[in-house]
Amino acid sequence: LVLGAGGLTIVCVMAAAQLRRPDPGEAFQKALADLDRGDFPRVASAIESLDSDKSFEPHARLLTGALKLRGGHAEEALRYFAGISAERELRAPLLLLTGECLYRLGRLTEAESLLRTLAQEHPDEVDAHRWLGAIYYDLGANDAAIQEVTRVAELAPDDYRPYRLLGLMHFDFEQNTQAIEYYERALERDPPPGVRQEIDCELARALVAERQYDRAMDCLSGATVDADVLALRGECYWSLGRNAEARHCLRQARERNWSSRLLDLLAARIELEDGSATQAVSILSTALDRDPHDAECRYQLAMCWRKLGDDERCEAELERWRKSADDLNRLTQLNIEAIERPGDAAVRDELALLCDQLGKDELADMWRRAARNCRERNRRAAVEAPTVIVGDSTENEDRHE
Repeated sequence: LVLGAGGLTIVCVMAAAQLRRPDPGEAFQKALADLDRGDFPRVASAIESLDSDKSFEPHARLLTGALKLRGGHAEEALRYFAGISAERELRAPLLLLTGECLYRLGRLTEAESLLRTLAQEHPDEVDAHRWLGAIYYDLGANDAAIQEVTRVAELAPDDYRPYRLLGLMHFDFEQNTQAIEYYERALERDPPPGVRQEIDCELARALVAERQYDRAMDCLSGATVDADVLALRGECYWSLGRNAEARHCLRQARERNWSSRLLDLLAARIELEDGSATQAVSILSTALDRDPHDAECRYQLAMCWRKLGDDERCEAELERWRKSADDLNRLTQLNIEAIERPGDAAVRDELALLCDQLGKDELADMWRRAARNCRERNRRAAVEAPTVIVGDSTENEDRHE
């Protein structure tokens, strides 16, 4: 076959175009990386190119759902993910993104199940462990959360976020020395300025709990002044015997009509020290109207009644304080049981009831939904073989809610 000059040119152009055409599989993987970086225009461009290849329609659908999720539309994103088979290169990103959707919709037990599967199949998938850590922390299962977040820190040693969360969890359990260490390690990893102030305040609180007031003041030296910063500074001043400066912090907050739980505690402490226990009772009672299970406020209120010589009211507040502590401990234990027994609806019913009693309305609703889902899954399992298609399973559970 002999080609003329024109024909040869056409062949060369076609060959060059074929060489430049991106491989759809590579384009999909690159789009996932762009999604992680937040380069959404490139992801949108990849969707357009994948849409033209019928065999990559599920890939385009997954990326479209991911953009909906990043735009804050988790419910809509979940509808895109429904029906996508969790196979081959789609399986890991589908599990991860669906788990994130369910987490953002408050469906924590369903999210935990998917993300646990992903972490078992891909032990080095850092985001699976990251979301599991967040789920367990939200559920109050701190031991499980610490295990997951520690794994994140191992897989992403330059990331400040796991160290901050480890600091929060240890502070929750009054393990202040460990919390201080983790907060400092988080700050060493250069968090963004706004986040840095939050971590500085969290570190200062842990230092105050350890009576390291000078170090706490150093943490707050460059902080933008807000209600919590003034409260922490006031607490440090008061504990160092610099009472006039502590009162000045409180006046600054009141002049700006600022309020916070920490300011309430500081104000009550100052009133109590000044002999105005009745005023301290008023401050703490108002704080407890907002959160009846604030253990520190409840205990301080009991001490105010003791100061006023009303032993009956003091004992009544101490009994409420003990009851809240027992309920919160029971909540933690039930969370652990729910994680260990994913098909047990009864433990989720008990969790919903306990969350109602503790005023945790959103968590109560979540556990009620989880109990319904458990019963529905158990009913289906009794009459049909279980499926492994994540999209179909999620879609069915969504309908039953």
